[in-house]
Amino acid sequence: MEPITYDYEDQEPPSPLQNIKLEIKQKELYNQIKNNDKILLMENETISTDQLNIINKFLIKLKKIPSEINKILKSNFLLCIWMFINLSSLLMNQSLEENFNFNSYNTLIGCQLIISFIISHFYQKIKKKYQIRKLMDIISINKNNCNNSNNIGNNNNNNYNEEYEINSEDNISLDINYNNNNNYKNNNNNIIISIKEMIIIIIPLSFIFSIVEFSKTVVPLTVVGLQFILTKKRYGKSLYYSMIVLVVGSCIFLLEPSESFNQLLPNFKQFILSIIIISFLSLTLIYSHSIFSTRLSTIDPIIIIHYFSPISLIMLLPFIISERSSLNFFIETFQSEKTLNDIYNFLICLIISGIFSYFTFYITFIANKKYNILIMSISRNSKSVLLKLFSSGVFHEPISNSNWLGFFISSAGILISYQNSDSEIDIDNKTDDIDTERQN
Repeated sequence: MEPITYDYEDQEPPSPLQNIKLEIKQKELYNQIKNNDKILLMENETISTDQLNIINKFLIKLKKIPSEINKILKSNFLLCIWMFINLSSLLMNQSLEENFNFNSYNTLIGCQLIISFIISHFYQKIKKKYQIRKLMDIISINKNNCNNSNNIGNNNNNNYNEEYEINSEDNISLDINYNNNNNYKNNNNNIIISIKEMIIIIIPLSFIFSIVEFSKTVVPLTVVGLQFILTKKRYGKSLYYSMIVLVVGSCIFLLEPSESFNQLLPNFKQFILSIIIISFLSLTLIYSHSIFSTRLSTIDPIIIIHYFSPISLIMLLPFIISERSSLNFFIETFQSEKTLNDIYNFLICLIISGIFSYFTFYITFIANKKYNILIMSISRNSKSVLLKLFSSGVFHEPISNSNWLGFFISSAGILISYQNSDSEIDIDNKTDDIDTERQN
């Protein structure tokens, strides 16, 4: 290692202790790089301290990656639960198809809606009988609401007015400390949002084309474009970068490039139809997110599910009737070939699927209140990627090298987006807040 020299004309020479410290640091960096086998040192080759510092910083960042991922997952625990329950519900639906040949998707959704309504109705009965205020949420919806409630103190316990009261005439009446006109508007909002959310469920099931599945990955891009046109809302650059990375990775992962291109040429009508569907889905996502984050933010998700399930089931009836022939064929073959034990197993799997769907609706309503629409769109895309990955292990479906490449690219986009997922970065609103702070 070259000795350290100094120009004594320009500056004062350092003390002997400083020279010793510098030599020790250089030796430590040299030994660390040599032990990690990151570079090979030749006999007559020397490395400057700047190069050693750059390599050392790079190695430190590599070591911090697992801890950073752990922090991101902990800070987005609600999204992790939402992803887990969604994947569990989808895997249960896929197991019904694989193990029992139950291919009636609309009928399955109808059964899940019935089970969700029964659970929410049962909760209302328990709430009325035992005078339960409200089930505690597993995860707090908003940190600011928690801080405000702590500042109010014990007066909330004495002067607490329940948000929801149950009347004997019509089972449930919403009391949100507004006047009767506001209650009527909130009931109408429940019906409207139920219709919008049900359309989001019906359309992908009614148009099951591979090109539609491929183009659904572009939903975050269309959501951002349409939201900017309608609301003039913009986000931080990191969210845009993560969205583009995730869309590219999802397209590579979900479909083979050659397969998708070959299907695009002969099915141009399906491609146009998918563009229309995706634009409509994006509009419904924008509308539903705006409703959940404003007007429905004070309403219990269980109450929303209680309205949502029967209305959605009524809208789904025409599609269930269209599956009547396939459903009759399934019942006949199931009764002739399956035993009584298989029937019990099928009913148990169907009930578990309905319970998973109930919690999926519940956490989805909570997540829409907390996270911005771009994060939710990215999470929906990542759900499709993770579903194919898990199903490959459960049902032994092959995954190609391009699928793995798309998985790693989409995972990078997810992690980048979740770094700023707690706050909705609106540049226009942020500048307005800065101006108001300066005036104060």
